[in-house]
Amino acid sequence: MLLAAFVTCSAAGMALGPLLAVPMARVPTVQLGFITFNSITAGAYVMSLIWLVFLAVTIFCFEEPPIRYHIRPCHVALELL
Repeated sequence: MLLAAFVTCSAAGMALGPLLAVPMARVPTVQLGFITFNSITAGAYVMSLIWLVFLAVTIFCFEEPPIRYHIRPCHVALELL
C-alpha cells in the first residue's frame, strides 16, 4: 500500500511539473532589492517555498517513536583482550 502511494505521488509530481512550468514561463520580471524574480528564477523560488513549508511541517509534526528495547553495551572487545 505504501509503495502504491509513493508511485502515485511520483506520477503526480511528474505530471504537475510541466503543468506549473507553463504559467511560470509568463511571469514578469520583478526586482526586489538584490532579488530578481522572473520566468527563469520562478521555479527555484517556488521549490524553495515548498521545501520551507515541508521543513516547518516536519519540525512541528514529527514525533520520535518510542524505543522498544534497550541497547546493552557489547563486552566482546573486552573479552578478547
